[in-house]
Amino acid sequence: MMSIKANNNFKPLKEWKEYSFSWAELNIHQPEKWVKENNIDDFEKNKALKINPSINGLKIKTSSYVGSIKLGNIVLQIKPKILDLKFMNLINYAFDLDDFNLSRTSLYNSNQDGFLELLLIQLLYQVEKIIRLGLYREYEEMRENLKSPKGKIDFQTYVRRNFILKDSISCHYYKRVENNLLNQIILAGIHKGAFKTSNLRLRYSLIDKVRLLNENVDLIELTPGIFKKVMLKINRLTDYYQPALDLIKILNLPPDFLEDKTNNDYLLQGFFFDMNLFFQNLLLRFFYNTLGENRVRSEVSVKNIYSYISNPYKRKNPILRPDYVIINKTGNSIILDAKYRDLSQKSLPLPSKWLYQLSMYALSDLKSQQSIILYPTSNLNAKDSKVQINIPGFEKTSKKPFVIIRPVVWDIISNYIERKSEPIIRKKSKIFAESLIRATPIEEFYKKYKLKESN
Repeated sequence: MMSIKANNNFKPLKEWKEYSFSWAELNIHQPEKWVKENNIDDFEKNKALKINPSINGLKIKTSSYVGSIKLGNIVLQIKPKILDLKFMNLINYAFDLDDFNLSRTSLYNSNQDGFLELLLIQLLYQVEKIIRLGLYREYEEMRENLKSPKGKIDFQTYVRRNFILKDSISCHYYKRVENNLLNQIILAGIHKGAFKTSNLRLRYSLIDKVRLLNENVDLIELTPGIFKKVMLKINRLTDYYQPALDLIKILNLPPDFLEDKTNNDYLLQGFFFDMNLFFQNLLLRFFYNTLGENRVRSEVSVKNIYSYISNPYKRKNPILRPDYVIINKTGNSIILDAKYRDLSQKSLPLPSKWLYQLSMYALSDLKSQQSIILYPTSNLNAKDSKVQINIPGFEKTSKKPFVIIRPVVWDIISNYIERKSEPIIRKKSKIFAESLIRATPIEEFYKKYKLKESN
């Protein structure tokens, strides 16, 4: 993968917006050839980043993915609404990484690669930590002819091959080596990371670690299968590798639209981060830490909602899988889904498919007959919306199912997470978490929060 040069023209973009760029602005002189070489037509229906070529240039439509992509001579940066450092703290919390080390921010240049740099700085910090604690070594079986015996003497081989020459002894032993899958992934991750950033100081710092590891460790290709395989290597002796592995996975498994399946390479130079996955993980960890893991279930299968009455092809019954099922104080379950889209903005309406999905969740819960969509917003005045499900033939029922569309204010959850070690904040965080899963309108909590902050 080619590196992004430091003199690239960076264009900041926002989430869920549409933009247009002319061919001249992109410095693309043969549009038809460029579109064909980079499979741009495949981007037209992509859910993460839509790119539509036309006679005059490219139309770009962003979504819940943030990151950067190089088109022609410019680099488009899709940035989250949260400030980079605050965002990095939330990522560390969501993916259970170490708290961001502020002493490393001298390497940070917010005018270039934004939070990509922060991820790479965190990766550099994690790799330095691994080196300090000592690279993991595995035993590797060795069979060699040695002048000085080691391990067990292989008498059969010795008699057959070495008895006449008598210059060496056939030995069978085990050697502890650094060249194992854990270290190979670390090396590959920082090697690729070095060429993702245009920050030269950060790049050279990563390259220094590449040189150090490359003395005894082989460089390998990173694939989805490799990450699944390495998870089997994580135990109490190797768990200090986990944060670095998580970061490398985030940085080096781009969405399908950036990958060429024919040669396992990138079609376009870029990096993207799924904010929907991040927001889902963030809330899951917040609920775990405030309500307790015994009350929170993640992606639990809700069965018996659909069932085949005629199934000639022997298919399994469809299963609903909400993001969270949480037990409230009365012992009833509440079904919630996290959706990364600021639904308090009129320009970003609720997609019908989300409402259909949450309606089925509400109908599946006979006790509460409700479900909740949680979405992020910067608007402290945002309020709950409530959609009642009117089923034909059930108009006279006393209790009708409904869907609550509920805002989660960035500043509040970020403040609670940053100050999570304070006893009073832990108490307030639990109250906030309980408010997020109750039927009581969330604006009541936000009003109290604003009053306390203003005093």
